[in-house]
Amino acid sequence: MKDDFSTHEIISSSAQKRNPPQTSQDAKHILIWSFSKVDDADLVVYAQSLANLIGAKLFQMTSRFTNEAISALSVQAEKLQADLIVYQAIPKQFLKDEANYSATSRLIVKMPTSLLRIQKPRWPIARILLILHDGKQVDTPAVDWTIQLARQTSAHVTIMPLIPPVPLMYGPSIEHKLSAILSDESLMGTNLRRIANQMVNSHIRANFRLRKEPPDQQIRQEAAETEYDLTIIGSNPKHGALQWLCEDMVNALLNWTSGNVLITKPT
Repeated sequence: MKDDFSTHEIISSSAQKRNPPQTSQDAKHILIWSFSKVDDADLVVYAQSLANLIGAKLFQMTSRFTNEAISALSVQAEKLQADLIVYQAIPKQFLKDEANYSATSRLIVKMPTSLLRIQKPRWPIARILLILHDGKQVDTPAVDWTIQLARQTSAHVTIMPLIPPVPLMYGPSIEHKLSAILSDESLMGTNLRRIANQMVNSHIRANFRLRKEPPDQQIRQEAAETEYDLTIIGSNPKHGALQWLCEDMVNALLNWTSGNVLITKPT
């Protein structure tokens, strides 16, 4: 039996009550991707809550997890001008010998827009972890999504920049300090100050989190120590070493966290 890869709009009357009607040019479009023969009730409820929160239009496509379906999903996302694709963690029966995070990584590369992987569809969103790469190019869409969601939910935001560890040759007495990083005239310091000001101006409760481990271990340890309702990280830079680094960090996050992950891409 073949998938038809069609989409349909989900209408929720509560969206009109929560948010004033938006023009078609202003309203975000969210596309749910659900899997055939898999219970998607919790996924749809979560996506409806999210759409109601930000006044978005909601659409749904149902199929199996195949290369053909991934290509069709990309086409539908382009056609709908989707701002976000929401999907549940890929069921094991669809993966064969492929790891979940590896399959998701393949999905990320193919999609033209941001993706939200739902593992634990808990609502409301009370705690958000924002992971930063460089504070600017890759992170701007992640910061924008964080501000929009945190303002609507009054969520607390933890901002964790991925900072390379101090080399062992310098000894244990030297370590990164937030005050020094924020006062530094480097690109990282400038961008972190800008993001901090955005949070303050948006009346969002936020704090910075610095860790001493290598970047991939920073993600692993933070995911193990604190349970966040949503983790947001940027992806898909257009060039070189930064692209490789982002893909590596996104894969680490997908591999080590059992929570919900929003992977943002430039619009």
